Amino acid sequence: MDRIGRVLAEHRELELTLDLLAVLAAAPPNLLPLVRFRRLLAHETRRAQEALKAHFRFEEEGGYMVEISRARPMLTPKLVELKEQHACILRALDEVQDELNVAIDPLQQTRELSDVARVIRRHEEEENSLCQLALMQDVGVGG
Repeated sequence: MDRIGRVLAEHRELELTLDLLAVLAAAPPNLLPLVRFRRLLAHETRRAQEALKAHFRFEEEGGYMVEISRARPMLTPKLVELKEQHACILRALDEVQDELNVAIDPLQQTRELSDVARVIRRHEEEENSLCQLALMQDVGVGG
């Protein structure tokens, strides 16, 4: 299951992106002039969006989801749930991005960005667990 290895590698890369968003969200808004701070938040949020869109597309269109569903049909309900989360996560990032473009209160946007980043982390952890379960079953360790 080399696709699963790729997914796990992409998850490690996404973790770095989320770490950067977390650092920015925790930074005092007076770290930079307000306009530059908002622009930086918007830029990094956009980068995260683009990375997640590509990552989700890979997972859904021939990545691990199709492979695990074929090999382990009993995991299909969890795969469907994770796929549905993709759309919700992207919508939440779109909303944060829209607000960053017109925001008056950067603290509100950093809180929302932190909340979205937590949801993404939880989602990626669930995917990692599912991939690990599928790998364990392949080598005869799991159910």
